[in-house]
Amino acid sequence: LVSLESARDFMLGMLREPDPGRRHLEEVFGGDCSRIAQVRAILDAAKLSTRIICDNRVISCMNAVKSVESVLKKDCGAAV
Repeated sequence: LVSLESARDFMLGMLREPDPGRRHLEEVFGGDCSRIAQVRAILDAAKLSTRIICDNRVISCMNAVKSVESVLKKDCGAAV
């Protein structure tokens, strides 16, 4: 869960930055969008545990993933 918290903070930090931060976001998560897809897959797997799904870090990390996907959607299309 601590790793999810770190991932969330990393994504939110890049989303808060002005345009240069968005370019960095595209460099890290863009391209084929496999990195953001991997984070989503981990979160989807974590949802299988009822103990973990109620943890706010899982919920807030998924919200950060959705925000990143929204920004990248124009570049990744169906990959997101």
